[in-house]
Amino acid sequence: MTSPEVSIVVPHYRGPILLDCLESVYSHTQGAFELIVVDDGGDGSAEEAKARFPRVRLISNPHNLGFAASCNRGMLAAEGRYFVLLNNDVEVSPGWLDVLLTFAESHPKVGACQPKIRSLLDRTRFDYAGAAGGLMDLLGYPYCLG
Repeated sequence: MTSPEVSIVVPHYRGPILLDCLESVYSHTQGAFELIVVDDGGDGSAEEAKARFPRVRLISNPHNLGFAASCNRGMLAAEGRYFVLLNNDVEVSPGWLDVLLTFAESHPKVGACQPKIRSLLDRTRFDYAGAAGGLMDLLGYPYCLG
């Protein structure tokens, strides 16, 4: 078996939202890819996703290690040439990965890229378009400048 071109790593902490994410990935992704779910919650939702999507590689953390550690565990297990770190609440659209791969292949000095993110409330608008920063207010809510 040949290695996948892309390893899509989805860190997951509880809840059924993962199913929508995986459905969108399998519906809108072409080419050789593997999908790795790193379960950080142990509520059974990752196992349910594995049963519904048998191609998923499931890694279960012994306890909640957090987002960054789950991403790292997924990338260590990955076999692809490229890594995609995808939040479990994301729903991708048709052609999403092709655009990223085309950019990566045509810009060999670039180490990371990200697609535009559409607003959940109005999918005709982009979130954080032209924003800078990544700040947090006194109550712990994130906001961007720009």
